Order: sequence, then C-alpha cells, then structure tokens
Amino acid sequence: MAETSAVENPLREGIRLRRTPEACAMFIFGASGDLTERKLMPALYYLAREHLLPPGFSVIGCSRTKYSHEEFREKIRKAIATHLKLASDQDPILASFCKNIYYLADNFGDAPAYKKVTELCDRLDQE
Repeated sequence: MAETSAVENPLREGIRLRRTPEACAMFIFGASGDLTERKLMPALYYLAREHLLPPGFSVIGCSRTKYSHEEFREKIRKAIATHLKLASDQDPILASFCKNIYYLADNFGDAPAYKKVTELCDRLDQE
C-alpha cells in the first residue's frame, strides 16, 4: 500500500492576512418580516462582531411597512438582543452595527420605488 501524506494547498502559501472587502451595501427586500429579525440580522451582527464586515458596510431594508430609519434600527436592535440573548442591549458593537442600517418603505413591485433606492445609495456613497 502506498503511504498517503497530507497535501498542502500551494495557492495558500504566503497568505497571512485576510483581504478586507471594500465598503458595500446589502439590500434586504421584505425586511420588515420575521426572517430578517430572526436570522439575517443576527447573522450580520455576528459578522460585524468578528470584524468580517468592511468599514462602511450598510444594510438597506426595503419593504411596504412604514418605518423611519430610526424606528427600523430600534426594531432590529431589539430583535438581535432578544434572539441572540445578549447580556445587554447596550453592546457597543450592536450600537455601531445599527448605525449603518437604513430603511425604505414603498411598493418595490413598481419601478418608481427604485428611484428612492438610487437616491439613498448616492447619499451613502458621498458619506
């Protein structure tokens, strides 16, 4: 029988640091729903906590339900603290993560609603 040895990946040789992606935005359509509260936002929070999201990362929630940016941020902050059973909802990483959450309310089945999306993206790019 031939002896097998562990083969190292030659493409990983010399790689020491992870590449940090550029600033970007994630859009969540149907953001006022249960899936966003229970699964998506807690997963994104974990990525932020582990420093796996780039600086300038934003989440833009889109749905028909009427919320302001602040109302939606507060809803998400409470949901993350509840579903992850955080010791304190005053976690500085959670606060920092929530600052970069935005919300747009409209009927996204209609083309004119996407003008709001474009305007918000342009504003975030400038900031």
